[in-house]
Amino acid sequence: MEPFGERIRRMRKERGMSQTDLAELVGVSQSNISAYEGGRQEPKMGQLILLAKTFGASLDYVCCLTDTEH
Repeated sequence: MEPFGERIRRMRKERGMSQTDLAELVGVSQSNISAYEGGRQEPKMGQLILLAKTFGASLDYVCCLTDTEH
């Protein structure tokens, strides 16, 4: 399985979103999204849930516990 940060980056890019776009939807700063994608910071549970909702994916997929998106 791909690392968390790479998965978030790939999903964001597949949906044509910038880091700023995603940050606004999740309620964090662009630098937080950059840190998530770079593996320098882990999101809190609330942000993980919002990431899953934003991407329309399961929380297990976002957290890299499965390779099945839905």
